[in-house]
Amino acid sequence: PALCATAICAFSPTILAHAGFATTDMTYTATFLSASFAFVTWLARPTWKHALLLGIAGGFMLCDKFSSLLHFPLAVFLVTLTQAIAYDMQPDRKQLLTKLHAQTFAMIVLPVFLLSVGIIYRFNYNDILIGLHELRQFNDYGFAIWFFGPVTNEGVWYYFPTMLFFKAPIAFHILWDGALVIILRRLWREGAVH
Repeated sequence: PALCATAICAFSPTILAHAGFATTDMTYTATFLSASFAFVTWLARPTWKHALLLGIAGGFMLCDKFSSLLHFPLAVFLVTLTQAIAYDMQPDRKQLLTKLHAQTFAMIVLPVFLLSVGIIYRFNYNDILIGLHELRQFNDYGFAIWFFGPVTNEGVWYYFPTMLFFKAPIAFHILWDGALVIILRRLWREGAVH
């Protein structure tokens, strides 16, 4: 699966074209996925090494894009919810969140995260506050766009679904739809979907 996912990304014209722009989007994709992988690994086994990796990956992700403060907690919530549902379906599994999770988070993840951000910003936390303020202003005022209608400063909810539908290669849609059907059929057989 990892090889297939890598090949799909590596040969996707949309991703290759966007990677040519000097923006933080592609680096944020990498740091977000790294932090997500670190979180899932730490969630499965909350050792000090996994906690250390999660703290470092989270620090890199935040320094890459401040809006990760909104994206990543949502991803963490969804992953934790999914894992909790999976644990409920398997009674022989142990508790998902343990005392060890809380301990490693408080003693390793959080301090390493703050230290990573501090090192990258040379412990000038004022710059981080300025960046967060600029992000808030950007979200409040936006920028002028035209997308199937009048020029507006606000985004439209159907932008990303439309772009995904029209810009992704047909092979991507076939693989995505096929994978979705396989997952739903498996969940149906296991009794998770009624």
